[in-house]
Amino acid sequence: MHTEISEQLSPFTRTDLFNKGLEIQQNLLASYEPNSQISAIEDLISQQAPLQLVLRLLCIASLTSGGIKAKSLENIKREILQTYGYELLPLLLSLNSLSLLLPNPLPKPAPTPTPSNQTGSTSLKPPPIPPVFTSVRKSFRLLSDTPEATPTDVSYVYSGHAPLSVRLVQAVAMKGVVLTNLPLVGGASSNAPESSAQTNLPAGQREPRVEKVASHPITGWKGFEDTLRLLPGALVDEIQKGDGDSKSSTCESPRAVSSGYMLKRHLCQQRH
Repeated sequence: MHTEISEQLSPFTRTDLFNKGLEIQQNLLASYEPNSQISAIEDLISQQAPLQLVLRLLCIASLTSGGIKAKSLENIKREILQTYGYELLPLLLSLNSLSLLLPNPLPKPAPTPTPSNQTGSTSLKPPPIPPVFTSVRKSFRLLSDTPEATPTDVSYVYSGHAPLSVRLVQAVAMKGVVLTNLPLVGGASSNAPESSAQTNLPAGQREPRVEKVASHPITGWKGFEDTLRLLPGALVDEIQKGDGDSKSSTCESPRAVSSGYMLKRHLCQQRH
């Protein structure tokens, strides 16, 4: 089955359009020349590339860069409406309300007239500011070079990028994966020297050092609290209680951890 699926996808993944979109995504995730990537997205619009691809790249650019320059974003929106149709205006407004496509800096809220006996207030609130992606990327090690000989990290499947949704789960259950020093088979660290038997062999005959993910008790978000506060949503860390069963009351219940992060930041990249 997997071979058949691969054969069906192969013609699409070999196209220039797919490779161009992949290049822009990887550069945005690495924060490499964001302005150049915006220009590349504008070129895709002028070439009438699929709207789905264009919007996904724009959302990634906004989320990873803390928004797009206001003047550039207005020009891009105008080009989208003129190229793909003015019926897309509600869609662009919805992306803004979801904080997926924001200008930088954010516009100031418009004041609302109030009666003389009340203090001044505003009815329009600016949309929430996107998370500081650079800090999130470093703390959760979203970019990782996995050796081809030991492809043990999820980033190997995504061309060097680990999805944040996966890293959130690993931060709870497998912290060693998120941290750089992964344990190896036999409990050795990644910096431990090789055995003498392996050292005496020629380089071409040595067995590859296979990394092993160490499981551990669920300890919640310990060590990642500051970074998680940058993400939207409530941070929840609580221990589940038993249902009155005597066994549940004497044994330690498993810890349930949730961040409230609805993955809307990741939606535009992972769903398509």
